[in-house]
Amino acid sequence: MKKFIPILISLTLFGLFLLIPARFVDKIFPFTITTNEGTNLNETTFKGTAVQNVMFKEKKFYPLFGSSELEKKDPFHPVHVFQERGLKVRPFLIGMGGSTDLIHAINIASHIGQMKDKKMAIIISPQWFTQKGIQNDNFSARFSAQQVINLFSNPHVPPYLKAQFAKRLIHFDAIKNDAALYDIVNDNMNEKLTASDSGLSWNQWLYKNSLEKNDIIKAKSMMQSSYFGQQRSMDIKSKSWPEVRQMAVEYGRRKATNNPYYIRNKYYHMIQHHQKKLSRSDEFFVNSPEFEDLELLTAALKAGGADPLFISIPANGKWYDHIHINSARRQPVYDKIDALISRSHFKLYDMTDKEYEPYVLSDAVHIGWKGWVYINEQMINHIEDKFNHKKRLP
Repeated sequence: MKKFIPILISLTLFGLFLLIPARFVDKIFPFTITTNEGTNLNETTFKGTAVQNVMFKEKKFYPLFGSSELEKKDPFHPVHVFQERGLKVRPFLIGMGGSTDLIHAINIASHIGQMKDKKMAIIISPQWFTQKGIQNDNFSARFSAQQVINLFSNPHVPPYLKAQFAKRLIHFDAIKNDAALYDIVNDNMNEKLTASDSGLSWNQWLYKNSLEKNDIIKAKSMMQSSYFGQQRSMDIKSKSWPEVRQMAVEYGRRKATNNPYYIRNKYYHMIQHHQKKLSRSDEFFVNSPEFEDLELLTAALKAGGADPLFISIPANGKWYDHIHINSARRQPVYDKIDALISRSHFKLYDMTDKEYEPYVLSDAVHIGWKGWVYINEQMINHIEDKFNHKKRLP
């Protein structure tokens, strides 16, 4: 009998851990969640809720939602420029490569009730608007089961919005192959449900509680480390924005010398050696399902009462002309993005008239040196309530 005692103790402790609500685990681990000034760029920050719960409460953080451009180490990246300009506010980076509108919409909707009047920025990339939209593999790798459950169990999310999300999510393999997630999503397909009807079953609560506890432990165990490390300081605090843009042009000119497309040398070298795709024939479709996902994103922001600044970035015009995706195909996609966001009455910084401007992009699709300076200026204007809402800004 004695040999079974350790097993019984272990099973009892495991059972207790399953049953203990996440809020008690939060109290058991008293040390502060590591936000590291918003520069962690890891899955605990992006897919969890504990770190973001802290972020939404802190006035010093300005959430910046995007995709792979957030990961590019650039001296004109907002992480550096906000600090060098002496701002008390810090950009809090949320996203990774492949984070498209639907991924951000789920995340944001899961936090409705926490973002009233919260200023934030959301970068919209035109290459997301593919013929078929986000695919199963990309969705499975980027979505957060915890955020999906929080979305549908969040009493602040209107039932009609839950139904819209449910009808979109029910088709993805990652949802269909998870019985608990599928049941939660399927239960919310009815737009006439009331908030009291959308509670979780016992099994679903256990699943949610387990994910939340795991997230809290990970969040409170993160080490203090910045993805960006130390960057050489630039003397830009007293400079005008045109002067900073000129600095970015000079920097870009030194980095892009082996091609006529203003693409940084290393990236163009990878194109030449077939390490980066040349064909982009699946991009720039005016009927892309991505537009429906963008509508979900704007609906979630509206329901949450947030104050977002959308940033619509261009592709590299010279490069896309070279690969035979011409302006006549690109412009309708830009215009439709503009129209959709404008209908939502959210602020929009439309950069798509800068397709051919040197050093705005650092490769085919990613914002680069001069482009970041433009974006930094408008985000800071947004923070300081100076944003001038025009179709396109200088």
